[in-house]
Amino acid sequence: MRDQLARDDLDPGIRAAALDTLAQSLVTGFGEHRNPRRKRNGSLFHPHDILKLGNGIWVWMDRATDSDLLQWSRLSRRNRARVDEADSEIQDYADQRIDAFRIHTGIKYLGELERVAFDWTEADGQAHLPGL
Repeated sequence: MRDQLARDDLDPGIRAAALDTLAQSLVTGFGEHRNPRRKRNGSLFHPHDILKLGNGIWVWMDRATDSDLLQWSRLSRRNRARVDEADSEIQDYADQRIDAFRIHTGIKYLGELERVAFDWTEADGQAHLPGL
């Protein structure tokens, strides 16, 4: 892929999209690297770490206010709730499919199980395909 993107005759639109993707990846990586983590002294604080406050707003921990900490805390709580909800959905899905595998002992693969036991069709998956 890298060799293809480095070609001199690369379409300008593709080059621009690749550069946008690269820039976003660098920003995301920078933010993840600077995400507060527990330090050896037991604190989350480091002056070069960043608090992400939502809506693309980031603040250096060193310059964070009490309002920033409150917003960061609330956002963390909301994110935790979303992660817990998503995990519950995964656990429910897995439990249902495991039970179905036990009932349909002749089925070896999830794809077949979905089609036989849960009436999945190709039309059900169309929304998940890129470009559709």
